[in-house]
Amino acid sequence: MKTLLFISTRFIIIRILVIQARFAAYQHKKSRDIKAESNLNNKNGKYTRIAIFEVVGTYYSDKIAAFISMIGSAMYLVLAGMPVSGQRALVVSYIFLIGIIIDRKPNALNSLCIGASLILLFQPEAIFSPSLQMSLSACLGLIVCYRFLGKFLFINLKQKNYVKRVFFYLLNITVSTLAAGLATAPFIIYHFHQFSTYSVIANLICIPLNDFFIMPLGILSMFLMPLGLEKIAIIPMEFGINIMLYVANLVYILPNSSFYVPSFSNYAIAVMVFGALLISFCRTKVRYLGIPMFVYSIATLFFHEQPSILISESGKLFAVRDKNEVLFSSGVKERYIRNIWMNELGVESLKTLAKSKIEGCNADICKYTKDSIRAVIVSKLDSLKEECEAVDLFVNLADKNFVCSSAKRSINLSDLNQKGAHLVKISGTEMVIVNVEDERVFK
Repeated sequence: MKTLLFISTRFIIIRILVIQARFAAYQHKKSRDIKAESNLNNKNGKYTRIAIFEVVGTYYSDKIAAFISMIGSAMYLVLAGMPVSGQRALVVSYIFLIGIIIDRKPNALNSLCIGASLILLFQPEAIFSPSLQMSLSACLGLIVCYRFLGKFLFINLKQKNYVKRVFFYLLNITVSTLAAGLATAPFIIYHFHQFSTYSVIANLICIPLNDFFIMPLGILSMFLMPLGLEKIAIIPMEFGINIMLYVANLVYILPNSSFYVPSFSNYAIAVMVFGALLISFCRTKVRYLGIPMFVYSIATLFFHEQPSILISESGKLFAVRDKNEVLFSSGVKERYIRNIWMNELGVESLKTLAKSKIEGCNADICKYTKDSIRAVIVSKLDSLKEECEAVDLFVNLADKNFVCSSAKRSINLSDLNQKGAHLVKISGTEMVIVNVEDERVFK
């Protein structure tokens, strides 16, 4: 374990200093769920958060501090390898800082809107990017949160003792983590079907560690490299990253650290976004209309209908739902597709039809019944004619040319090849067949 951790840490240091500023939690497989919620990740646009520039802003005038912050942010972005999400964050922060330099009263919402407009002007396709969606939603969540709570969190600390300074620093981390986490949660659920519960605990340790230890040492190592003395900074930096990895693992193994959440529908996420914009930008009572929009979108999660039958494009793999379990026709074939299905459906352990107790259902012939709907799935060529009967759904995975005329509806190999994977949703007497060609099948 120690050797693996050492290799992983070295790789992370290289990624931070040379390629991209992706933090340790992202590189570690087990801590990927924490990364989705953490304010440390690049998707939430935190590339300009360096403690040294915050300290400079305390002791110098606003204009000088803004100018130095612009230079430092640019250097940090170059150091990070110019990732696209970092460029987006830089555009938004530069608009805000330029406003300070030219004596304009800075407005965070205006800066965010102008920055988003510029990004979409040159990259209109980015509107569908999870990275941009979560970056903008995190920024918007922080702005709205501090609009109401800023007067309680931003107080004059010069007259306070160090204990109170530390307290308010940690309080700001907690509030910002909760604000950004709640703002990005709908998009995390929509894209990744996961929700992390302990991101605050991880951030209370990892953000100060990153701000005051890891990243300053990373910058110091760049200045020491021409002298061949970079180990002076990299060795303690490695120690700091090991602590982050340890914290990530520790939080991950806590009970219910993350859990599966059904995805929002396309319509529900659009309604929620519109409601968020109403609450954020409207100053009149109209903004309260956003609250029922939020309630409606969240309520749709409880009425989400999970697919009863899943069939891969090649027809080599299918799965059926038995109560709360998803049973796969094979544990060997189509592993990549199977893993995607398991992730989308929140399935943690693989269970196959061979070990199931469903009568008359196996990998060759599966007679499946749910509510009042009867379906037959046939993968064995010799059994096609025998199993063709008056059922609601006949799935032919053995012969492209065979058609079961007695079935009400059918799915053949030719349909799968032309339209991609199929999902069948059954509820009562209704049956809906969805394919990849028509829409995102898990939405």
